[in-house]
Amino acid sequence: MALVTIEEVETRLGRCLEGADKDRVRALIADASAAIEGHIGYSIAAGARTDMACPVGLTMRLTYPNVAAVTSVTDHEGVDIPFAWVTGAQEITFPATRYGSPVTVAYLSGWAATPADLVAVACQVVGRAFGVSPDETGTTQESLGSYSHTIGSAAASGALGLLAAELAVCERYRRLTDGARGTMAGQIRLGNWVDRLQFAPDLNGSWT
Repeated sequence: MALVTIEEVETRLGRCLEGADKDRVRALIADASAAIEGHIGYSIAAGARTDMACPVGLTMRLTYPNVAAVTSVTDHEGVDIPFAWVTGAQEITFPATRYGSPVTVAYLSGWAATPADLVAVACQVVGRAFGVSPDETGTTQESLGSYSHTIGSAAASGALGLLAAELAVCERYRRLTDGARGTMAGQIRLGNWVDRLQFAPDLNGSWT
């Protein structure tokens, strides 16, 4: 989705755009939006999400930020699992400890409108890219006699270039993952499977 409007970019540029300039900014908005959402790992637009994991313990952390509602929690056979969710929380809670059984959580998350800090980042990226001629993208230094002009690598990358401060803002919206493994967030069983009754003999062979 386009994270900002042409009007928001125009406000920051301090002038109205017309003709080819407006068409170019429209394309740059699409480029910058794709770069930002590519970095955070999802489209920020409000919508339905699904997480699948094998939680161990009483909680399971959801991977997409800004959860609005949890619509269902089911096991691998599609049977409903009891759970609790507090409005605004990033995790669900089970009434009893789970021992690695697969769980699928369907929920709603995202934003109806682009958060203000992401608007600022997108507009800044677009404005910076707009100031660089498309056929000069990638050029980091120009010299003319004794005069030399240097452009940072991010700025020279056009609408795909994100500065450190911009990346720091994007990090606030990253989809949660389990470290470098890139797995789904939550308490995930990574070791060998064992008889769960070894750890909870009082369950009498039935799942909660």
